[in-house]
Amino acid sequence: MRYVVVTHKEKSDCGGGAFDRVEMPPVDFVEEVAKAMKEETGISLLNFDVIMDARDANRYLIIDINYFPGYEKIPNYESVLIEFLLNAMEENKSGDVSMVREHDDD
Repeated sequence: MRYVVVTHKEKSDCGGGAFDRVEMPPVDFVEEVAKAMKEETGISLLNFDVIMDARDANRYLIIDINYFPGYEKIPNYESVLIEFLLNAMEENKSGDVSMVREHDDD
């Protein structure tokens, strides 16, 4: 999946202690979840927060889904977002404007 970006809070931002042992979820898992969310919701740009179950290190819990995510954690997010939008426009060259809302000047 081309636009999956995994970001995380730096360990130093978490106060140390138990957080020093935190591991990121496998990227393949994150990509699989992102793909499933996109298919189920029809939303192409979204963000979700995942935590590891403290009782089972092989179990992750999705605790938040954002349909309008912030991009400040993504390096060079401007170019990533522009490329995404250009690709989306290219894929929609069929002229389908069902998602475009007309504006009345009245």
